[in-house]
Amino acid sequence: MSKKIIQRTTTGVLALAVTVGASVAPAHAATNNSDAPENVIVMIGDGMGYNHVVNTNLYETGQSRFITSGEPGAVTEHDGESVQVYEDFNHVAMATDSQSTIDAGYQYDPAGAWNDFSWVKNGATDSAAAGSAMATGTKIYNGALNIDVDGNELQTISEVAHETGRSAGVVSSVQYSHATPASYAVSNESRNNYVVFSDDMVNAEYLDVIMGAGPPNV
Repeated sequence: MSKKIIQRTTTGVLALAVTVGASVAPAHAATNNSDAPENVIVMIGDGMGYNHVVNTNLYETGQSRFITSGEPGAVTEHDGESVQVYEDFNHVAMATDSQSTIDAGYQYDPAGAWNDFSWVKNGATDSAAAGSAMATGTKIYNGALNIDVDGNELQTISEVAHETGRSAGVVSSVQYSHATPASYAVSNESRNNYVVFSDDMVNAEYLDVIMGAGPPNV
């Protein structure tokens, strides 16, 4: 299968499709489970959580399915109306704390985060470690991509898709070599090796599609 790489200097069209990065894996492998999904698309809004969706909905429409009131430690959740279709999907959340934050004894403190913006700057997980956790299921140190604490390269879900007869690709509204989209494709000791990421992704047998915006070396 030939690989098509599309580069755009603007991000508008891609941003409508995915916010940052996506791993696309149409299921071509044999399965006896008729309920298994035919396609899986992982959509990542970089640095985006449930509250970002709620606040966007409230800003645009004045309503949201998940509305809360109160102060940290005494928050009440109220029923609301869905704005986005996916708000009615079954939700699964995961913690992507890096091994760096765990080693430092960093634990989320709602009161500290709400009362002081500088609190979240100390020991926060970076997008490389968070992306690696989502793509491999393993917590790693900040600054690296899919390299575990012992220096071993980790297998990504894209590689697993390829090994099981599926297609896989990465689509991004930023450069495809940035940490979040690249975390679904490559392993490297530094998240800043953009040119290396670009070469590795283009030459990877397990990626069938790569789409991104801007030059691949910044």
